[in-house]
Amino acid sequence: MTALEYSQEPLHGGALALAEFFGLVTPQDFAEFGRIHPKPILVQQREENWVHKPILEGDINVPVVLEVLHMLRERRAENCKQLDGKETDLLLRLWQSLVPEESADSISAPEADGERRITPSSSWKSLGFQGIDPATDFRSMGGLALRMLVYFAEERTESARTALEMSHRQPAWYPFATAGINIAAFVLHLAQTRALDPLLHAALAVHSATVCFGLGVTEPKSERTEDAEIGMEAIYDLFSDCFEDWAATWAASESTSPMDFPSVFQDFRKRWENRYPQPETREPASGWS
Repeated sequence: MTALEYSQEPLHGGALALAEFFGLVTPQDFAEFGRIHPKPILVQQREENWVHKPILEGDINVPVVLEVLHMLRERRAENCKQLDGKETDLLLRLWQSLVPEESADSISAPEADGERRITPSSSWKSLGFQGIDPATDFRSMGGLALRMLVYFAEERTESARTALEMSHRQPAWYPFATAGINIAAFVLHLAQTRALDPLLHAALAVHSATVCFGLGVTEPKSERTEDAEIGMEAIYDLFSDCFEDWAATWAASESTSPMDFPSVFQDFRKRWENRYPQPETREPASGWS
């Protein structure tokens, strides 16, 4: 008899993480986090036109998953030209993290208030943007892709700089920023199809265990908002994992031309889809046009 068979109460995140750590549940049980305690949960869906998902019994993190999906949708809808100064801040952070030895004067100009504004420049092409205005490259993925690139550049700076350096190698170069935007679109696709639900469940469980041991500090936010932000960070980390793997995949492909990008990316994408398959019991989110 396993711990799950005689448990009379639902295992919350921290208990689940501890149970998994001490071998009371298997990684398969951990992945099926939401099915451990079959108890119906009612969720008010605030935008029924864009997400249609049956509320499964035992899916104990449904509210958080829906909140993360909503945040992803909002950030993808952000127009990078209308971020009220955030665009400049994010693009400058991206530049300074990736090429700190290069002056920001080539891609920005000072304003009267002491702040800087992004200026069109061919220097942006060195980061893999298609033209002189980087904001235009984010038309399809909006602020989400920009935020993911900044997260990767700041949290895994060495890996990001290595990937950028590799993207410049001749003759088989690839556009760094364009690759990142494509990876962001792919990660969003995984979230839309609900393939990342187990990842979100696991991230929340680990966070709960951390707080349980007193290793983390919970800020005074609403529980739902805090959990959603933890879920967003897990997705940003997945983006970073994917980018690191993409760089390694490109290097191992022995490509001789940037024209090989689509075929290599397709192989990369299939491998990650196998790692995060769409659950048969869950319907994908809709309304993401």
